[in-house]
Amino acid sequence: MSERSLGIEVTPSRIMVVEMDASTNPPKVFNFASVDLFSSHPDNISQQTLSILSHMGTRIKKARVAIEDAIAHHVVSLPPMPKKEMKVVVEREMRDALGPLQGGEMVMGWEILGDDERGKKIVLITAVSSSMVREKALLLQEIGLSPDVITTVPLALLNSLKLIQGADQGASSLVHFGESKAHAVFMRDGKWAFYRELTGSEGRSEEVLTEMNRSLLYFRHQFRGEEVERIFLSGKGVEGLEESWSETLGVKVERFCPTLDLSPLGGRAEEFRHVFHEFAIPIGLAGRRARDCIHLPDPEMARRIRKEVIKKGVVMGIIICTLVLGGAYWWLSQVVSNEKRFLLKKKQELNVLEPYLTAQEARAVYGKNRALLREIDDHALWAEALRELSLLVPSEMAFRSLKFNRENGKITMSIKGQILASQAVAGQEIFSQFYAQLKSSPLFTNMEVDPASIKVIRPKADDKSSPVKVEFEVKGELASVEIEYEKH
Repeated sequence: MSERSLGIEVTPSRIMVVEMDASTNPPKVFNFASVDLFSSHPDNISQQTLSILSHMGTRIKKARVAIEDAIAHHVVSLPPMPKKEMKVVVEREMRDALGPLQGGEMVMGWEILGDDERGKKIVLITAVSSSMVREKALLLQEIGLSPDVITTVPLALLNSLKLIQGADQGASSLVHFGESKAHAVFMRDGKWAFYRELTGSEGRSEEVLTEMNRSLLYFRHQFRGEEVERIFLSGKGVEGLEESWSETLGVKVERFCPTLDLSPLGGRAEEFRHVFHEFAIPIGLAGRRARDCIHLPDPEMARRIRKEVIKKGVVMGIIICTLVLGGAYWWLSQVVSNEKRFLLKKKQELNVLEPYLTAQEARAVYGKNRALLREIDDHALWAEALRELSLLVPSEMAFRSLKFNRENGKITMSIKGQILASQAVAGQEIFSQFYAQLKSSPLFTNMEVDPASIKVIRPKADDKSSPVKVEFEVKGELASVEIEYEKH
């Protein structure tokens, strides 16, 4: 899939644009332009950029830009973890690294560089002032372009360094001379090592060479004596510096010359080859796939996009719910209609069968009554037992259940009940009296109470004055006695 975009660099004096396709290997260059800036006022920058794009005749709307000021880069080692958790940890690490230097809202991005010898993830974190990101995003929006990638100058230079054949083997560095400052980015085995902002911008400055020499010593110390093998120079005014720099630093120094496919440029290919070193930042922006770049999204645009996504999601949700509810209502109405027809049919059938059902119910009741009469053959004993119980039960007591069963020629009895009393002791005394009378009655025998069934319950646990319930269960048998009634 084609990934064609515009790499744009705006300096205090110039605007440089390059149109490239990063999906090919090597990347293809389709167009380029470099124009002196009349004024650094934002309105003039917008107008001149529009004029450049119109003159180029490009139809590409995806643009990439880099931020030079108010940036920070930090490398940390983190244990393996899910992406969501790593995002939180990365932001915390960057805030700790910035400390008091952090001013206002920051936009952060990060990239996993690989694993260290302990199996931890080496993560490169980038932080930029959100106002700078917003400024770049607004510039692109004003000229009708969409910000495909917003990153930093060091990261753009790192991408350019990766486009140089053989630079990903061993250690190398790209020194770019801007109009206000010089940047030095160091790469080791094709990955970010560290970055230095060198004082001054003049290539012949002794101060820049001194800072570069210190950076080389730091690299050697940081990576256990490893040496930087190649240094590449880019930016305006670096022509002819290779030999003097090489002698001073003791390292092979070359002018920036990336491997690119210039065939789409036709007759302008040689012209662009001569100014490679001036386009290091635009080439680094447009010459790498977006997924390989750390993108710093505009917070305002991200919030707007998130709001639009939520809004569209809500609208789609309402539409889907409406369709589902409409379909469900239609289905339900059909079901109700079918059930009504079925119910009407069954009612008609029931009316026909109603005389037969009435007769069948009457027979069932008669059968149950006959079985009951057979079961309680000695009705005098049952009547006396129930009469005895009614006399023994005190007013504070209520039966929850009273069961009689015929087992092996005996009639067993089970009583479950409860007593409502003001105190637990009073409730237990009432039960003891009832149980004693029950055991002494000639109508009952083998009466036993299960101690575990005795429970004292206070409905309101926090109110000591509230009444208590005493629950119990008594089991026994009806005694085999003859009941005779006087005949009158």
